[in-house]
Amino acid sequence: MKGYLLKYWFLGLLLFGVLCNAQRRDFPIDFISEPFFFTLDENQKPSFYSGKNHYHFQNGIFTNHSIQEPFKEIEGVKNKKQIDFEFLSHNGLKYLILKGLGIVINVDESGFKRIDQSLELRNNFASNIFSYKENIFSYGGYGYWNYHQNLLFYNSQNAEWNNFNIDEGFIPEGRAYAYGKLINDRFVFLGGKTNSGFSKEIIEFDFLTNNYKLLGSVDIKFKDTLSAPNLFTSISKNENLYFFNKKSEKELSIIDFEKLTFSSIKNNEVIKNLNPNYPILSANDSVYFISDIDGKNNLTTLPLNYLLNFFPKPKPLINIREKVVYVTQYILILIISFLLLLVILRLYYKTRSIRGQVLLQGNYLSFRGDIVILSLLELEILEKLILNNHLFLDELYKLDSLEKYANSYKKNLIIKTLEELKQRIKSQSFLSKKLKLKISSDSDDKRRKVIFLKGSVVPYSGWFNYLIPSFKYY
Repeated sequence: MKGYLLKYWFLGLLLFGVLCNAQRRDFPIDFISEPFFFTLDENQKPSFYSGKNHYHFQNGIFTNHSIQEPFKEIEGVKNKKQIDFEFLSHNGLKYLILKGLGIVINVDESGFKRIDQSLELRNNFASNIFSYKENIFSYGGYGYWNYHQNLLFYNSQNAEWNNFNIDEGFIPEGRAYAYGKLINDRFVFLGGKTNSGFSKEIIEFDFLTNNYKLLGSVDIKFKDTLSAPNLFTSISKNENLYFFNKKSEKELSIIDFEKLTFSSIKNNEVIKNLNPNYPILSANDSVYFISDIDGKNNLTTLPLNYLLNFFPKPKPLINIREKVVYVTQYILILIISFLLLLVILRLYYKTRSIRGQVLLQGNYLSFRGDIVILSLLELEILEKLILNNHLFLDELYKLDSLEKYANSYKKNLIIKTLEELKQRIKSQSFLSKKLKLKISSDSDDKRRKVIFLKGSVVPYSGWFNYLIPSFKYY
């Protein structure tokens, strides 16, 4: 029994291998004369235009019929080949759009028909061409020694390319060779070559708000792929497949413009013979491209799931370090906010404590609206009392304003001045409860007078001093 199971298991493996190889079988098309155009027909199957013939490939067989409008008879396309055009399906119709803009050709069963009335612009090479609702758009591109930032649309009313009006705000730097895709109402694009080098920006244009928005920058792991892609095709609503024909290697990358992830394979067997002179096309869960094997053209068909199996797990496009920067900024904002809160609290409590004390500012005392203006002598006496709380009368003889007077005169003047100040303080309803002056005899020497100041006085010189930790009280 086990022997039979092993036998059928090996037969199953063999059959699976045969089916896989059959799925990626190459079909020779070298009987089609150069130059030819590689497109998809109305059934989303590979088709070829060569001379006056239109070839369909279906069920492994090529069929052909004559066309009424061959490519070479179109005005203004002399010596041009498919590599000079972008292929675009839009609202069920097929178009070839000249790289650099200008010429727009409708492709159908009857052949090729030029539908524009514009000149060959030559200043939008390597732009992003896509369709949105009823219009065909072109973003960016280069030409005449400059990279452009214009968003153009093909106006079917006048059969020319016109500028699409954008609201004022953030406008990204002009670029070409950008990776881009329309997702619902947003055109998301990243990278691209600019006047300052290859950009790492990830940007979207929202057709609903009519504005650009910077989403972030490309992760360092994607930097090697930030070059000009040779070919691309849409493989899902959110994903594009890109092909790079570099000097030392060939590379395929998948970019998910919704999740902002990417995945790449290099020098894989499935792409080693890919001919970059013809587009990669995707339809019906299959990918089609032209292979050049021993100098002969072949049509290669790959099931999309089969191709996807070669790709590793997608990696994020957004720069991880940029996320760290954002987190750092948030932390910095929190720290600054916390410090500001501490300053506000300190100011509040200092102000609250100040409100309960008598303030000395300049030459007057104040408390809850009560104000006593001080003379120069009163101010000098009060400053001494604030610092010492109590003083002998003769210790005030050294005041600068009394320097030229005799001691007998100083004594009478100081007592008189203090009595007047005492009375003025008493006359203030709020101030008199917080501050009192008292003159009495010393307990050890009745001949000496002692002056007391009961209550605290705080120097006031502005709100900023409340924030200083070493705030000084008299």
